Amino acid sequence: APPLTNLCANPGFETGTSGWSGFSSATLSRVSGGRSGGYALQVRGPSSTSSFGADDNPNWVSPVAGVGRVYRYTVWVRSASNKGRARSSSADPWEA
Repeated sequence: APPLTNLCANPGFETGTSGWSGFSSATLSRVSGGRSGGYALQVRGPSSTSSFGADDNPNWVSPVAGVGRVYRYTVWVRSASNKGRARSSSADPWEA
């Protein structure tokens, strides 16, 4: 099998928050203490909404990357305050 390729150009936020944007008025910042590198993405939401997060911008994977191709992703989440819950935008692999 061919080696897996990470299609995300900034997965560990080693180059700041480039390629990522907040949604629902979320504020993004790079902080120390990453899982696979020196940094992580801190996402802070406004007090007026319960749903907020981060999105790749522009999209790292083009919706027309290939018919029948399956993409899998993983995220690692931690919370300093142990409040709320984390959800990905899709529980199933995205399929082109």
